[in-house]
Amino acid sequence: MDEQPQEEDEGLLTPQLRELIAELDAWLQGEPDEKLVGHVLPFATEWVLKEIEGLDVKRYTEEAKLFVLATPLADRVLLRYPDDVAYWVGQRMLVNADHEPELELARAVLDTARELIGERAALLEQEGYRNVAAGFRRLLDESSYRERAGQIAAQIDAMPGPRDGVALLERLAADRAPLVNTR
Repeated sequence: MDEQPQEEDEGLLTPQLRELIAELDAWLQGEPDEKLVGHVLPFATEWVLKEIEGLDVKRYTEEAKLFVLATPLADRVLLRYPDDVAYWVGQRMLVNADHEPELELARAVLDTARELIGERAALLEQEGYRNVAAGFRRLLDESSYRERAGQIAAQIDAMPGPRDGVALLERLAADRAPLVNTR
């Protein structure tokens, strides 16, 4: 007979995670609704997004680091800079590591992310973390995020293919002059 104590299945909410969520939930109390998204997004990224198949968080993190390193320090202090980084990562999420568009995969990943965020919001609400749950729901309701994602997808659809890009780079190297209105 096995005498080892059986560990209780804690599911998604370990005691340590419950403690951290309780602290975040208490801190969010009284925060304006429009700020909830910014406060819960890092937690949602760690707790939800890393589990989504096809969402290569590690690659996107590296892409963001590359963008930051390539950006002059003077530009990094601009108020819009976080939006610039988010835009870059959004663009990179629509292509694979070989820079080929994968719009259907991006749409499927986005749908899965929405579904999982909704499930986690319901779990948080059920467990009594209503402020964090409200932040998760607001992630789903942010029309600006949906609109921006749609704009990015449309821009990717309208982009010339890799062959056109190679031709433009060769022309730029040969002419050593800026290319304006190349479309």
